[in-house]
Amino acid sequence: MKYEKEYLNILKEESLNTYHYKHLREREALMVQLRIGGKAPNFTSKTSNNKTIKLTDEVRKHDFTLLQFWASWSVKSREQSPELNKIYNKYKQRGFEVIGVSLDEDKASWERAVKDDNLQGVQLCDFKKWESPSVQTYMVKEVPSNVLIDRDGRIIAFNLSTEELALRLKELTAASGFTISGAIKGIDEGKITLEL
Repeated sequence: MKYEKEYLNILKEESLNTYHYKHLREREALMVQLRIGGKAPNFTSKTSNNKTIKLTDEVRKHDFTLLQFWASWSVKSREQSPELNKIYNKYKQRGFEVIGVSLDEDKASWERAVKDDNLQGVQLCDFKKWESPSVQTYMVKEVPSNVLIDRDGRIIAFNLSTEELALRLKELTAASGFTISGAIKGIDEGKITLEL
């Protein structure tokens, strides 16, 4: 990005009003925002019931939100679904939510995939595929892609595998867990871990 920035700053006056220059500056601003620790850009989209969902409103309700970009036609997306469902069910009581953003164009295909894969969490689609404002804003180049966001809207991680996501959530939710100590009859020494 430094390389791009240097060249953008030396362009002549007549170049500053072109579509390409403005587009590159917008992209530069997004790239600064789309980083770990950066504020997750907001967007709105609709559920299958035509309910409008605003990302920032959903993120504030949960300790951790996975923004999952996927599509019914993506084999890799569909293969991830069972593991993602397990992770969701394990951590939803600890403040975890999934917001699925589909890149589908066909409502019937999207709804069938949500049902067949028993997708959990909030499922959104605006049927604009790669032209979707959310896809453009998050610079999604392939599916599946994801962004893990905290309650304050800060980006924690990008493109975690399901294994990495499970480990990260275990770490993140451990800090807000419980500690139980004391003697347990029949056990002389050792450590017992209780997952709630």
